Amino acid sequence: MPDDEHQIMRTLAEYGQCWDGGRLDEWAGLFTEGARLDVAGRTIDGREAIRSYMATVQANGGPGLHVTSNAVVDVDGDGTATAASTYVFVRPTDSGPVVAAAGGYRDELLADDGRWRFSRRAISILSVRDGSSGG
Repeated sequence: MPDDEHQIMRTLAEYGQCWDGGRLDEWAGLFTEGARLDVAGRTIDGREAIRSYMATVQANGGPGLHVTSNAVVDVDGDGTATAASTYVFVRPTDSGPVVAAAGGYRDELLADDGRWRFSRRAISILSVRDGSSGG
């Protein structure tokens, strides 16, 4: 597959673009059929189960905006890869946008049917324990 790292970066970006745009079928297609999602202490197995679960926790794909950054991709050369990135999810409010969530993604990806898809995505949610600001 030409330029695997570029294609993986595209998959990482499409995750937010598809979800924020309400294109949930296209978003679900970023996962392999047997994908696993780890989030909020839960593990969800299978593309359709992941789509159904996420539709309940982020109703209708938004409204909001995912910003993904600091991605580091390692291609293993055998049709598998790993990636680590950070994210911020912003929601609109009457007083302006607010950060609704922030954290990290840890991904395993698989070259599948001509494109890179998530075979596993672990989402961590940043929490502030003592109320102090970070640096």
